[in-house]
Amino acid sequence: MYRVRQESCVHTPIFRLSVMVVVMAIALHGACLFDTKNTVCQNGTLCPAGWVCTEKQDGCHRNGCGDSVREGQEECDDGNKVNGDGCDNNCTRPLCGNGIAARDENDMFELCDDGNKIDGDGCDSNCQPTGCHSGIQTDGEQCDDDNMSNDDACVDNCLPARCGDGYIWSGMEECDDGNMSLETCPYNEGPCKVCDEDCRLVDGVLISCGDGMVQSNEKCDDFNMQCGTCSSNCQVYESAKATGQIVVLKPSDMLSGDRFTLNDGFNPSVTFEVSVSPTTSLKTIRASAGSIPGNSIPFLGVDSATATRMIVESIINNPGLPLLIKTGNGSGSVVKLEHKRPTSLGNEMIEVHVQNTDFTVDGMNGGKGGDCSSLAQCKSNADCRSNLCSPSGTCGCELDVDCFNSGFRCQSHVCVPI
Repeated sequence: MYRVRQESCVHTPIFRLSVMVVVMAIALHGACLFDTKNTVCQNGTLCPAGWVCTEKQDGCHRNGCGDSVREGQEECDDGNKVNGDGCDNNCTRPLCGNGIAARDENDMFELCDDGNKIDGDGCDSNCQPTGCHSGIQTDGEQCDDDNMSNDDACVDNCLPARCGDGYIWSGMEECDDGNMSLETCPYNEGPCKVCDEDCRLVDGVLISCGDGMVQSNEKCDDFNMQCGTCSSNCQVYESAKATGQIVVLKPSDMLSGDRFTLNDGFNPSVTFEVSVSPTTSLKTIRASAGSIPGNSIPFLGVDSATATRMIVESIINNPGLPLLIKTGNGSGSVVKLEHKRPTSLGNEMIEVHVQNTDFTVDGMNGGKGGDCSSLAQCKSNADCRSNLCSPSGTCGCELDVDCFNSGFRCQSHVCVPI
C-alpha cells in the first residue's frame, strides 16, 4: 500500500490575482467565440452580433445598408460601399441631388452634387458646375444649351447665335465671316462669292487694276488698262507734255528749199520752208499745213540766228495755225518747243531737210498719258487725248481731231456723226 504524500501549497495574493485575470479572459473569450450570433468572414474576420460580413467577405459592417438586402427606406443595396456603381454608399440611386457625385469607370457623369437643386450656387440642379455649358442658364449667360457646338442657337460663350459672330448657324446661315460688311473679291482674280451682312453667299465686289479705285497695292487707277495716265499694272502714274528744240541758222546761212516739219499728233503736219524771191532775192519763211495756206514772214533786219529764232517762234505761235505746239523760253539760236497738251501722242519726230548741218533738231519726245479717245473712261483731263474728262467719267472732245474718226465731228464736247 502506497502512501500519497500530501504537501501543502502556499497561495500568495499575487498568484491569486493572476488566476482571476486568466479565468475572466477565458470566460469572456469563450462567451464571444461561442456566441451563435457572431459571424466569421471568409478572410477570418469575426463580426459581432449586429454586424455582418461585406459582400466580398473582407470586412464587417452593421446590418442594414450594404448587406445586399434592400429594406426599410433603402432605394437599393448592392452589398458594398462604392459610389457610382448604380447604388451609392447610402443605399440611394445615383441621382443628381443625393449629395454624392457619382462616377462611372471612365469619367464622372456628375461633376458635382451638393445635395440640392439650387441653380447658381456652384453646383447646378443638373449636377454640373455653375457656368457656361452647364445646361442651366445662370447670371451672366444669355443662353446655355449644355454643349460646345457653335453651329446651333447658342454658341460657345453662352450668347445667342447671330449673323456676324463668326459661327455658321446650321440651317439658318449660309456663311458667317465674323463681320457685317460685304467683302470684295481677291485682287485681280475675277468673280467670287462672299458673305454679306445677312450671312448669305452673294457675288463679291470685283477689285482690279482698271476699276478706277486706287487700292492699297496700287499707285494709280484711271479706269482702264489701255490708255491714260496710269500704267497697265496700276503702278506708275505718268503725265507730261512732249518737248523739243530747234537750233536755227542766221538768214544768210539758210538756202531756198531748206525746211523742217512739225507734227502735233492730232492735226495735219505743218512744214516751215525757206524761199527766195527770184526778182528781189528776199528770203522768207513760210508755214503751210496740208491744203491750208500758211503765212510767210520775210527775213529782214539783222542777219543773226536770234532773228531767225524770233521769226520761227512768231509763226509757230500764230493762233490761226492748226498746231498744238507752242514755243517759249528760247534764247539765241535755240527755239524751245512744248506741246499744248500732256499726251504721248505728241511724241512725233521733227523732220528736217536743211543743207547746213549746223541746223539741228531734237524731239518731240517725253509726252506721257493723254491718249484715251472720246467716250473712253477717264479719271482726269490728263487721261484724254482731248485733255477733257467729262463729269460722267468719259473723255469728251475740244476739236474735231479729238474724235479720232473722220466720220465724226466735235459738238458740245461730244463726238457726233457728221
